[in-house]
Amino acid sequence: MTAGQQPTLDLVNNQLTSCAVRLRALMSEITDLHLQVVKLDVAGLEALGAAAADAADIKGKWDLIGTVAAVYFGQASTPAYNFDDALAPVRGGLTS
Repeated sequence: MTAGQQPTLDLVNNQLTSCAVRLRALMSEITDLHLQVVKLDVAGLEALGAAAADAADIKGKWDLIGTVAAVYFGQASTPAYNFDDALAPVRGGLTS
């Protein structure tokens, strides 16, 4: 017997459905949170206690993942841009 769950058509389809549902939920969450940050803008982030440079960086990173969500929902064209590299510092420098 081979260790682990062996692939079946049902397993592959269930994983696809699960990933698609989670991806949509995450893109919706990002869209909602990005809208809040857009409304705050850099000045609002500074009012929350961020230094000017940090506020601009935070806003910029939110704009990046907001663009990914906009691409997902068909509200933006796909840019030739490496979002993974751009967001690596936010993940603590972790790369794929």
